[in-house]
Amino acid sequence: MLDRWIMGGCCVLGAVAFLSIGFYFGHKFGTPADASNRSTQQEIPLPTAESEALLDTAFTAYQDGKYRVAMLDFQKVQDTQPALFGIDYLIARSANKAGEEALAQEAAAHAVSKNELAGEARMLMAIINFAKSKSNGQESQQLADPSVTAQSEIRQYIAAHPDDAKAFANLGDLLRVTGEYRSAVEILHKGVLRSDPEAARELLSAKEQLARLQNEPAKTAPSLSELTAMSGEQSLVAALTSLQLKQSEEAAVFLERARDLYPPPIFRELMKDSAFADYHSDQKVKSFFKENNS
Repeated sequence: MLDRWIMGGCCVLGAVAFLSIGFYFGHKFGTPADASNRSTQQEIPLPTAESEALLDTAFTAYQDGKYRVAMLDFQKVQDTQPALFGIDYLIARSANKAGEEALAQEAAAHAVSKNELAGEARMLMAIINFAKSKSNGQESQQLADPSVTAQSEIRQYIAAHPDDAKAFANLGDLLRVTGEYRSAVEILHKGVLRSDPEAARELLSAKEQLARLQNEPAKTAPSLSELTAMSGEQSLVAALTSLQLKQSEEAAVFLERARDLYPPPIFRELMKDSAFADYHSDQKVKSFFKENNS
């Protein structure tokens, strides 16, 4: 009897030790899936200097609406650095804009097979398929309604990326094409609510110009006579220039102009920019920072 108690106790102690060791190594090294994810993250290559330069050229062409040029430049990136993450999707997106439907579908399929921006690629493929069926008048000839398929794919993407305003724009556009205007309004409104002003191109461009001015302050003051011809960004830069040159009254006028031209969320973010940090107490302009820093 005593032997059985001793043996049982040893078994219990052994099990506890085994579980403790297992917990320790499991906590230290994670599950195989976790380890795989970390390994994958660590193995994602950074762009080389040559690839980085080509990417800049490609994105510039894309932003300028030169989609075929962008597509060719993204392909050059892939030739230069084939293992670069997400390049297939970038080729697919620009190819679609350039009217190269077959190449867009092929590149998107590669992105899905490599699990690189796969959600974006599946969404793009569904949109391409819907557009193709619409132009060919084939909606009724397919087993699955391309519109329903595309909507489902986009909604699944939104479920996984609830803050991606671009997906809401895609879904809103699709709903308008199918005549579902009320639903489109609701979806597009959600996109507006979930859009991130910090990711807006006009915000980034303005921050770039403010940084340039911080790096190399202007030596001459801008003229108020040019005010009505100024864009929002030009007015903002003029305001900072005036503040640097201790012309606060003129700066206030330029800030008023910028406020009128920028969407409120963008202007609020710009008023929080560090370039203006030294001027928050300036009596002529402090109201702009106080009103827009909440």
